[in-house]
Amino acid sequence: KIGPTVASKDVRVIFKTSMLFINIKDFAIDPVRSPMLTALTTAGKGNLLGPIQVDESTWCLSGTGAERALVITLTKSTTTSWQTLLKP
Repeated sequence: KIGPTVASKDVRVIFKTSMLFINIKDFAIDPVRSPMLTALTTAGKGNLLGPIQVDESTWCLSGTGAERALVITLTKSTTTSWQTLLKP
């Protein structure tokens, strides 16, 4: 979940074949409650477990108020099952 006032223009999502990076303007992330989001917002730390199809991956904002969320859909390049999103 993200802040209730975050707009699409405040969000930047970069998809690369083996990396995902997120930047949300003026949004403080609690690293204890959201370690994955912390990794995805730290340059060079969002290394995905496997490759994705960049052109087929998307993001959007969903919900309102306290239920506002950033939804990211990744399309994997392989059918291999991932146990986690990010490389350890």
